[in-house]
Amino acid sequence: MRTAPYNASLSATNGVVPYTWSVTPQVVVWNYNCAGLCDVPGSVTNAMCADLGFEHAVVLRNDGTSMDAVEAVITILEDSPLFNAGKGAVFTHEGTNELDAAVMDGRTLKAGAVAAVKHIKNPIRLARMVMEQSPHVLLVGDGAEAFAQQHGMSLVPPAYFYTERRWNQLVKAKEEEERGRDSLEHRRGSPVDSSERKHG
Repeated sequence: MRTAPYNASLSATNGVVPYTWSVTPQVVVWNYNCAGLCDVPGSVTNAMCADLGFEHAVVLRNDGTSMDAVEAVITILEDSPLFNAGKGAVFTHEGTNELDAAVMDGRTLKAGAVAAVKHIKNPIRLARMVMEQSPHVLLVGDGAEAFAQQHGMSLVPPAYFYTERRWNQLVKAKEEEERGRDSLEHRRGSPVDSSERKHG
């Protein structure tokens, strides 16, 4: 993964010669339970990781902050139909997409988050906006979206988040749920045999 090294000179007192230390920031993407990417070819996910690292490096090279880099990287994930964030997010049981995002500044310990938003293209940007432009930590649903509009962020229609892959996953999950319910009802309605009567 390509990154931009960060160099800083630290001057010591008492006549000690100044020295230089170097830190190479890294982007780490943690796919819990593959985050829905288990069926995506490795070449595709590798290309995505390269893009993430490149974007991260460009932001830092152009004097962006670590917060800018985080936002830029997460925005790529939210814009990708392959990742369970933004476009390509999994559907709720009711067939809608409800999105969450949270961010924290380790330097100031300030945090911002949004939850259950349905019309925000990049929830990570709204979460940062909550952190930096409001006295709140968490905004939810309609309130979060009203805040977004008040601060110049446009909304997108729910259809923007639709992907056939995620919809098919929902259909399959519902079918499996229904089969499980039918199986349970069948067991409840079946005659009790003598061995079951004997043991209560």
